[in-house]
Amino acid sequence: FASGLVVALASGMTIKYFPLYFKNTLGFGPALVQAVYVAVPFAMAGASALGTCLGRAIGRVEAVITLRVAGLACFGAMVALDARELHQSA
Repeated sequence: FASGLVVALASGMTIKYFPLYFKNTLGFGPALVQAVYVAVPFAMAGASALGTCLGRAIGRVEAVITLRVAGLACFGAMVALDARELHQSA
């Protein structure tokens, strides 16, 4: 419960700033930012289907743990790439 609450609160505080990150850091134009927001629900639907299939194959708890670790790895990669980019531009 506690980890879910922390993730929910942190997401609520950061998600509203993603368009600024896309615009300022990645250089996306307004149309591309909106395209990302259109694509996200489709990606979430696909990931949900993948999670269901994975849960049937290896078990629900194992699937949750696997997908949490994969999500953390993706987030870590995003942070590392951003930090590397900041270091190179300095």
